[in-house]
Amino acid sequence: ILVNNIKDGKKTVILIDEAHTIEDKNVYEEIRLLLNFQLEDKFLLTILLLGQPELKERVEANKQLLQRIAMRYHLEALSRDETINYINHRLKIAGGEKVEFNPSSYRLIHERSGGIPRRINQICDMCLVTGYAKKVTTINEEIVQEAIESLER
Repeated sequence: ILVNNIKDGKKTVILIDEAHTIEDKNVYEEIRLLLNFQLEDKFLLTILLLGQPELKERVEANKQLLQRIAMRYHLEALSRDETINYINHRLKIAGGEKVEFNPSSYRLIHERSGGIPRRINQICDMCLVTGYAKKVTTINEEIVQEAIESLER
């Protein structure tokens, strides 16, 4: 299949999400072995490993796998301004032009999420549900606090 894909002008990609949860070192060795599939001038396979920061430690424990990784990227926490832009972008994409977050709500969301996108999403999703239930179009600090408390229960 891999060679046929190359001949057909296709790329084969394996995406492993939550790769940090892989505890068996043999699995990382098998991933490394998959990267041996290549022709004289082309790799037959691309593997994307996605995960939490612990993934870096696990990959670094397998030096041969680490040597085969062409690109690595670690997403840092977002700054306050990046958090605001991220929230507004997600609102725009979702068609949420009728809803807005006030400045103090942005501050609290950033503070309580630590700038972690997944946590920002959770808090904002709960804010929108809470705001909808209260029939408001502006998410204020009180709604954010209520949303955070409901997530922590």
